[in-house]
Amino acid sequence: MEIKQVVLDAHRIVDWTSFHSVFANLFGFPPFYGANMNAWIDCMTDLDDESGLTDITVAKGGCVVLQIDNVADFRDRCPEQYEALIECTAFVNYRRVETGGLPILALMPIGFFRRPVQLGKVEEIAAIIDRVANRSVRDGRSGDEIIGYDENGLPS
Repeated sequence: MEIKQVVLDAHRIVDWTSFHSVFANLFGFPPFYGANMNAWIDCMTDLDDESGLTDITVAKGGCVVLQIDNVADFRDRCPEQYEALIECTAFVNYRRVETGGLPILALMPIGFFRRPVQLGKVEEIAAIIDRVANRSVRDGRSGDEIIGYDENGLPS
């Protein structure tokens, strides 16, 4: 499988205009690129096609790895663009899988997040998983039936 790595310095993104400009330059989107997330999805979906929507291409079955440098700062400065990048990358891959293809785009975030996962939360989640696994094996009920949810939709 062919893998191409593309490096994005997320410091260059400060708003939607710069997001689309940086990606258009990095991937070589065509002059008619619409500078919106629907157009971004269209261009990124065809990374293994010689359609001319990107200068970066891989062979069929290949994968483009997008290394995102300074990702923690990007998440904090541009939360809308950060979330859109993740969600739209997932949709690019979903769209391909739904039509019988393979995922084509992987994200490799690089950065230091100053807000680490709270260990208490990890242990709490592990306890819930263990409780569900043990109970569902014992009495044949599904995990949703065992856990129960509070008014916010969180496991209780």
